[in-house]
Amino acid sequence: MKIKDYLNSWYALGALGAVLMCLPWSLGFSPVSLVAWLPWLYMLRGMSRRGSYWLQFARLLLPMYLWNALTVWWISGATVAGMLGAILAMGSMMAGVLTIVLWGWRMRGQTFALLLLTCIWVWYDYFFHNSEIAWSWLSMGNAWAAMPSLVQWYEYTGVLGGSLWVMLSGVLLFGLVSGVRGRPRRQTVVLGGLLLLLWVVPPVLSRAVAGEAQQLAEENPVEVVIIQPNIDPWKEKFNSLSAMEQVELMVRMADSLVTPQTRLVLCPETAIAEALWEEEMGDNPFVNHIRAFLAKHPGVVWVTGATTFRAYPNGVGRTATARPMERLEGWYYDAYNSALRIDTSQRVGRYIKSKLVVGTEMTPYPEHMQWLNHLSIDLGGIAGSLGTQPYREVFSLPSGLRFAPIICYESVFGEYCHDFIRAGADFLTVITNDAWWGDTPGFREHFSFSQLRCVETRRWMARCGNTGISAIINPLGEVVESTGWWQRRGLRGVVYPLEGETFYVRHGDFIGRIVSWMTVLLLAYLGVQTVVRRRHL
Repeated sequence: MKIKDYLNSWYALGALGAVLMCLPWSLGFSPVSLVAWLPWLYMLRGMSRRGSYWLQFARLLLPMYLWNALTVWWISGATVAGMLGAILAMGSMMAGVLTIVLWGWRMRGQTFALLLLTCIWVWYDYFFHNSEIAWSWLSMGNAWAAMPSLVQWYEYTGVLGGSLWVMLSGVLLFGLVSGVRGRPRRQTVVLGGLLLLLWVVPPVLSRAVAGEAQQLAEENPVEVVIIQPNIDPWKEKFNSLSAMEQVELMVRMADSLVTPQTRLVLCPETAIAEALWEEEMGDNPFVNHIRAFLAKHPGVVWVTGATTFRAYPNGVGRTATARPMERLEGWYYDAYNSALRIDTSQRVGRYIKSKLVVGTEMTPYPEHMQWLNHLSIDLGGIAGSLGTQPYREVFSLPSGLRFAPIICYESVFGEYCHDFIRAGADFLTVITNDAWWGDTPGFREHFSFSQLRCVETRRWMARCGNTGISAIINPLGEVVESTGWWQRRGLRGVVYPLEGETFYVRHGDFIGRIVSWMTVLLLAYLGVQTVVRRRHL
């Protein structure tokens, strides 16, 4: 088959685009994202010439399913059903977006379609950062998570700036190479120059921005002890090891690492594997065991993940996520994935995870779709729609310094995390349990997103994973110290509190809001043109 034949073969182009697009996530080859759209754009150009929209939508499903499958196959380590659901749902929506682009291509030509594609795909990324169907893992800007040194300007734009960069690069590259024969030489030179600038300027700008960030003062160090207990969630966490044995293990690990300078001990998500009711949280055997340790180490705060519950007697005050109690008729309760702040006082601080994993921790729009709760995937502990809280909350140290208690999946969402900074966080912490996926790209990708959060907020981070990766990350997204995967190990390191807000923290995903309006205007224009054309037929 000749090259020309490949360029007219939608399935070959679709497959090539899917393979190229998976490389930034699976192997960390971030720059590939700048050219990965080229095969897909050739594919769309061919589809725009013939065939019904339903036929082309069906054809587009295959490359979109393939890209999703090549990129998020690791979800199968936790749940095959969840993996298939993610691939089918997201692939179908991506194919739907590209079908709309085909509509624009047929109605208004290539230039309009490329503009529409750029806007609608960045809007698509923005939507999944903010909707209850929260799945921003494959946002185009996340393609650069493995190379944060090249996107230091995310402190101004956030991940959506990277999405815009990737889309503009693909569109310009396609415009440059697709019509080079029939185009005036001057126009080719202009397009080539623009593309060269688009490839060169952001990395150069990144270097300049990083130089400014390196000047951030490193004062008032906070010594943090990170506990990586390496408890197998399939064999130990809910089976062979009791909840108290797990707490005792973490206390012993902390005891070997804490020094007189230590101010914070960090344990993973759901580290306390036993249900804690709100009313009993202040006087609980697990909490009391930790307090006994803290009594020997004045000035130390212990932060740990836990599953907590709130009861609604006779259903009074129950929320949309509340579920009925089996043994008390008319009573309801909410379950939460929580972070607890424990010290020697009787008060236990709590933050509730509020960006939840669809399918395991939540049903989207629970006030309308509670009937789907029985389909939730049980990974041990509590399944179904968990409760949330409407605001971001920070924890504090005895010195008055404040920090963000980010839980697991929340670290994937930039604008969500910047709310912790606006609430006064001087540094970030992340507690997570990535063991469900096994030794796959999933836990490494999740770790790299934490690096992007440091860049966006210009804050230090202490990250604690049950089985890894635990680390100290600086405001440039550089890993200062880290543990390996599937190791029982503690880590003692230092983070530095910082003040001030980056442009991104102040303004959030402004790019997403701009392209949302542009997408609405383009689609409205396209709709009007379609109506006008039909009236003239």
